[in-house]
Amino acid sequence: MSRLAASWPYENERRALNWPVHVGLFANMVSSALICTKINADMVLFNARTSFFEAVKKAPKAPLVFGIYSSGVTFFVMHQVFISSALFGEDRPCSSCLLSTSATVAITSGVAVPMLSTPYLCHYIQNGYNAKHFPPLKNMIEVLTLCWEGSRAVRPLVPALIALQVAVAAASTYAALWGRSRLFDTLDSDAELARDLMIGAQSKLGMKEKLTNWLANVPFFGGVIRETPPEQERLQV
Repeated sequence: MSRLAASWPYENERRALNWPVHVGLFANMVSSALICTKINADMVLFNARTSFFEAVKKAPKAPLVFGIYSSGVTFFVMHQVFISSALFGEDRPCSSCLLSTSATVAITSGVAVPMLSTPYLCHYIQNGYNAKHFPPLKNMIEVLTLCWEGSRAVRPLVPALIALQVAVAAASTYAALWGRSRLFDTLDSDAELARDLMIGAQSKLGMKEKLTNWLANVPFFGGVIRETPPEQERLQV
């Protein structure tokens, strides 16, 4: 169904189905960048009031890059597992349940993950590259304490970031539900159009298939990757 949504001929409905994940990733990038930069300025530059651009310029880039990367990966994985599976399933999803799930995924990946992971990375950078060392961490309790105390500088921003994530999640959820409703209604009302669209979607290669085909041409991986027989790939309509 994700291929069908990507190749859907009606522009507004296609955007409603495909853009929410991109908007969510962008919102996570913004919130994680603000969180990581604030924590980085507090723990590395020892000045939590440093402006955003000055902190990006003077502080190490690793916490910022890792924070954005980990937030984006977490959001994408959780979105595929908890949202896309329900959105493109045969049963009509519960709107309120999907909204609460989307908000939870957005807050977890866009706020909680960078808040808890960035202090540990800043601690590692301080002990590895700077003369001012923090005490070594001996157990998991100290790691959790560091993550909690290290995020103190960014806590005033948390309500605004949570509001941003919830607003984006709500708009994305209702847009996706509207697009899903229109897509399934069209498929139910026009069997011939549904058949043509599903055949076209089946013949369109996705990212997974493109990656598999590329790896099949690599000498080391070519013998490991087993091609799927054509009769198993043929779509039965």
